[in-house]
Amino acid sequence: MNYTTYADSDAPGYALGGALAGGILGGIIGNNSGRHGNTWAGAAIGSTIGLLAGSAADNAAVRQQRAERQAAQIEADNMRYLQRQPAVQQPSTPAPQQPRRQIAPASTPMSQANALFGR
Repeated sequence: MNYTTYADSDAPGYALGGALAGGILGGIIGNNSGRHGNTWAGAAIGSTIGLLAGSAADNAAVRQQRAERQAAQIEADNMRYLQRQPAVQQPSTPAPQQPRRQIAPASTPMSQANALFGR
């Protein structure tokens, strides 16, 4: 089985973007809260939340890529399997059979009596 690691994936990098956006937004909210010194605390909290949210988005993107690659691999394996299968052969027509010969039953003492009744 082929495993995709985060380093091998084409993940868009939501974690870094989330940390930056969260830091900026947290700094603004911390500065506007009215208490002195909350800018850096708000930036730290915002960047942490942004990093976590971005990491979750990156993880979801990697899982989606892995699922798409697995589906493509399964489809390719199925196509290779089907191409290796022999073609379905048409059934040949059976040879004509000779008609069966009717064998007369052996004669018994009751044969004449049975003949009278159609047996």
